[in-house]
Amino acid sequence: MATSTYDYFWQLASLDAEERLIAANGLITHLHKLYQEFISSNKNLSKINDTKDFLGGLASPRAAARHGFALAFTELLASFEFFTFKMILPLIDDACPISSSKDKEGSDVIFGRVFGFASVVRSGILWRKASSYDDYCEVINGLLACANSKPYVRETCYQVIISTIPLLKETTFEEKAISHLITVMNERSGVSGINNPDDINLAIAIEAQYPDIIQSSQWIRVVVHNGDSCIAKWYKPHILHPENLKKLAEAIQAKSSQSAAEIQQNQENRIHSVWNTIILWLISPPTDKLRKQTVAFEEFWKTAVDECLFDDDATYQRKFWGFQLTEKALQICPEDKFSSLFTFNLMRTLINHSYEKNRYLHEAAMHLLKIIEQVAEENQRKALVIVKKFLGQNCDRDFDKVSKTYTVRNIFHVINNSTIEEYVLFLKNIFLRPDEYLLSDNDVTIQRRQWIINHLYSLLKNPHINRHEGWLSLVLDLFLIYGFYTAKDSLLDDFSKDNKATQECCRLRFFHALGELSAFRYLLSDDKTEKPIRTRSGFMKNGQTWAYYAVSLMNRFDNDTQLEPLIILSDEAQQLKSTVLKLLHTIIDK
Repeated sequence: MATSTYDYFWQLASLDAEERLIAANGLITHLHKLYQEFISSNKNLSKINDTKDFLGGLASPRAAARHGFALAFTELLASFEFFTFKMILPLIDDACPISSSKDKEGSDVIFGRVFGFASVVRSGILWRKASSYDDYCEVINGLLACANSKPYVRETCYQVIISTIPLLKETTFEEKAISHLITVMNERSGVSGINNPDDINLAIAIEAQYPDIIQSSQWIRVVVHNGDSCIAKWYKPHILHPENLKKLAEAIQAKSSQSAAEIQQNQENRIHSVWNTIILWLISPPTDKLRKQTVAFEEFWKTAVDECLFDDDATYQRKFWGFQLTEKALQICPEDKFSSLFTFNLMRTLINHSYEKNRYLHEAAMHLLKIIEQVAEENQRKALVIVKKFLGQNCDRDFDKVSKTYTVRNIFHVINNSTIEEYVLFLKNIFLRPDEYLLSDNDVTIQRRQWIINHLYSLLKNPHINRHEGWLSLVLDLFLIYGFYTAKDSLLDDFSKDNKATQECCRLRFFHALGELSAFRYLLSDDKTEKPIRTRSGFMKNGQTWAYYAVSLMNRFDNDTQLEPLIILSDEAQQLKSTVLKLLHTIIDK
């Protein structure tokens, strides 16, 4: 039985993306064969004309049908050079006529029309020699008509328009096309200038491809509005200029405004794509010239995200958008900007919605924490930033306890020894110089120091993290020197001689730590293919015991003229100690 074009239609509507792709390829091959037969015999023209029938599939309400038929339509237009836009537009108008109908059928037709124009753009027929500026304007105006007809397809229509901008360089009507796009923005903007996410997205896309456009008089007339009627104003022609930040936050609906209701109604479950566009620009500006005029990522995040989406008065919807945006930023943000993501309002919101299952955004908060764990596992530098930030502003927060999760514990399970060592040094610096990190009185400082001591001890005794001699010895050294000695001058910085509670805490944790290390068996080989080889309990890698290491360290500190012991031994005790040390050295030497 002969194969017809209709034999492929069922598979084009399949839910399986691979099956749709196979059907589209088969259909194009079949049509190409028919076309070759037509060329050679001048017959079967009716079968070529049958191809217009599957345009009706673009408006099909069946799940995934639009995707399959749009894929086939795109491949069809790309495969046959004789197609022109003037031939295709009547077919789209016939299969998917635009209407003001508000029923389901009217929505399906609008979707089909958008898919049809998207296929025209992606197929490349607009960039062929036979196409003209008028054809391009027809496509743009057709997409804008769909956007104005049904608000829920507006963002998609603008995305299709934006996708045409990089390809205009291949045409002879590039300058006129850009001028038309600027005119489109002008028609949609009111007295306050550009005031919606879609036009912001379009403007940024134009700036990315044509950086000098901001000097154009037409561009300046459209963008810059600073009349008295504007509450938030555009002061500079560059959309992402620091002086435009307040207006930008309003235009992309970071905070409530008069024009936000409709956009929020049509974006209940996701954030607008303009956010992704802005973040990518701020992370990596397209040109050095625009980089100098662009607002800093940290400032944008603080103003538009932290103070708007995670504000106390922000709706659940906006906080949900904030979680979505943070997930994206976590994965693409470079290390030098990564710490700015963990703002005070974000951490408060994250804790509030993660500690109980009945919280409104509990699942969203838990999903964000999972993403944070994944990022930490993939990048050790980011992992270090995360565990630092999770300590809170006063560096004394047990995030897992207040959020009732195991996020920090899971992160420590995957970070390596060097990262833990940097973390220990970070805590040590806070311990020594709290005034540089904390704003608090002396009593609170003492509490912070004791919290750090106990936190370091909890790391030392945790068998599930990578315990390495390097950072273990750092912790033991800190407990020993600040528990048993004080400085005669400024060697120990502002660590007060009167800080008896902290010194007692250090001594207590020193003996606890020494007990833990006396049972610790160090892994000698990191090769997972071999049977693990460990030291004897209480021994270091060099064959010394941790107890001997502590005694040797204490003996060295006793002879240090800059240190003064906190515990003064009697002459008899001192003589007994010297005898024991001599005996110990004799045993070690043998």
